Amino acid sequence: MKKLLLSLLVTTAVSYANDGYMNQIVQTHADGTTHMITPLAAAGTSYDADGVVDSSVFRLWTIRLSDNAEYLLDEKTVSSYHPQGIVKINTGDPYTHIPRTRVDQTFSIEFEVSGIVTDDPSVHDAAKSVIFDHRTTEYASGESEALPGAHWDTHDHDPIISNGTHNFSNIVTQIQAADLTQARGEEVFSIYANPDFGVGEGATLLDHKRVQIWPIASATVSGIDTSVEYTKIPEVNVNLVDLYPNSTTYIRVYEGEPSATPVSPLNINTSFVIVDDVKPVNRSYNVTSLDTRITEDGIYTMEVIHETPFGADLLYQTYPLKVERSIKINGNVNSSE
Repeated sequence: MKKLLLSLLVTTAVSYANDGYMNQIVQTHADGTTHMITPLAAAGTSYDADGVVDSSVFRLWTIRLSDNAEYLLDEKTVSSYHPQGIVKINTGDPYTHIPRTRVDQTFSIEFEVSGIVTDDPSVHDAAKSVIFDHRTTEYASGESEALPGAHWDTHDHDPIISNGTHNFSNIVTQIQAADLTQARGEEVFSIYANPDFGVGEGATLLDHKRVQIWPIASATVSGIDTSVEYTKIPEVNVNLVDLYPNSTTYIRVYEGEPSATPVSPLNINTSFVIVDDVKPVNRSYNVTSLDTRITEDGIYTMEVIHETPFGADLLYQTYPLKVERSIKINGNVNSSE
């Protein structure tokens, strides 16, 4: 094939800005020879004077200078007659570092594809489509990433045969788990050029994105006996499991029977748990302030509320919580003359 590019514009905005790192791009030609573009600034552009003949793979690396540890940040393949592909994943969580959602929530995928040859019957068949690859894995308990050697399931999809934007909406996770409500893992969506598309084996990735799937949280509260009328409300123990990585969880109490729209609910300030993390967390703690916060006698409902980007969920509910601090005197009043 003829030389396709005299200069390649490479964006390095995702590389490390810390002075303790060195950034570089390694260009691997189809014949296996390599060319290095270094050093690179943490953001900006660089031109490839080596050009591209047939095909090249460009890998953006950052190297930690303290121990020479290498981290692959991005990878792109460029070749003659080579399509381009971009993958985007959208969820109900605005977190931008890695798309994430909860197992009971749907998400959407958008593919932008260009360079597929649709009007020239003489071109190689490999130029007429790109591969849509979809893989899933379940994380080990307590992990936030797939462990080395983890099992991946592959889900079959038809190839993409037209240029433009392709949308897939309301996708339900395909991760397999014994209890789907407790599933945790990730799904990876990739676009590949066909292997015989002028590029070497293993060098066909155009783009890929992953979405992390997290389980549904749960809660238990102990210490309240619904058969007892309390003159002093006891301490309660709260046990929270798999709180969503971006969430606020707390106890609320209101007078009367359970209701989806309670009147004047009382949020217990000392019960709040605010999570800003990369994976679900567990918390266990005691709440001692119920007796001082509930000042009126009555029959109450107590709930644990879990607020996430997807809305507010009821994790736990107990009724009735009976509070009776008034002194009752049973007897007769007699008079004598």
